[in-house]
Amino acid sequence: MDYQSKQKLATIDNFDGYQFETFTCDLLKALGFSDIKRTQGSSDFGVDVYAKNGDTSYVFQCKLYASPVGIKAVQEANSGRSYYNCKKAVVITNSYFTPHAISASEKLDIDLWNRDKLASLIAEANV
Repeated sequence: MDYQSKQKLATIDNFDGYQFETFTCDLLKALGFSDIKRTQGSSDFGVDVYAKNGDTSYVFQCKLYASPVGIKAVQEANSGRSYYNCKKAVVITNSYFTPHAISASEKLDIDLWNRDKLASLIAEANV
């Protein structure tokens, strides 16, 4: 992990949830996603951000955690993918995932973007 990514992650660790969702939108834009929209808070059906990459629609569940993210986030992303009729679902976090979350994500075909993946994407997008 390069120095710039480490610095950015340290900043992200001090964000609130809203700031992390906003950062996720900015990151997705820098990565070439389009039609990026934040959902409406408490009635979001497990989705914080909607976006498209080419013809593929995505839902993102953003989790700003100090500890590993559990299975509930994966279940929420799966529900949100179904509700919004999207092809892909992603749980993105500044942390890592529990073994149960990883297992569920494999069975449900949910992408998990953990701290290491986030650092890699930050470097790729230069944000």
